Amino acid sequence: TTEIYTLSLHDALPISAVVLMQSVDKHRFFKDVALDKAFEISVAYDKSYIQLVVLTPLMTMPIAMEATLGLKEVNDKVEINRFLLDLRNTRSTTTVNEKYEFAYEKLKALVQVPSEMRGALLKAEGNDSFRFLETVMRNANYNFRVFDDEALALEWLIR
Repeated sequence: TTEIYTLSLHDALPISAVVLMQSVDKHRFFKDVALDKAFEISVAYDKSYIQLVVLTPLMTMPIAMEATLGLKEVNDKVEINRFLLDLRNTRSTTTVNEKYEFAYEKLKALVQVPSEMRGALLKAEGNDSFRFLETVMRNANYNFRVFDDEALALEWLIR
């Protein structure tokens, strides 16, 4: 089965306020599905990873924080600890300082990251707006890599 979690950019935190709707073969978590959805979270068919797809052209810190909480909620249910972050259609608007604060302060305050966690960020070729994020995440002891090739990202992520 595939599970899809959709949150609107205008959804208020906490994520636990999200309404549950069940269908025959999938669960959809949504709240006021809007045209300006920020991202979707799904579990791979074989349950080998959780995928985040950002749907907005610009990745801001509020979207990153909301997405992190959404990923945590899904991972708490399925305990996969593997994340494919598909940001091919977006560019980061966060500053170097914001990326550093995210890795060293905000992420640690939001979630307790297990040592076996892996995160692969998939970006568009030529989009270097996420490169420094890989450096700070790895320096903060997260198992995190940035790729522009989906096959290589998945190979690294699920090995």
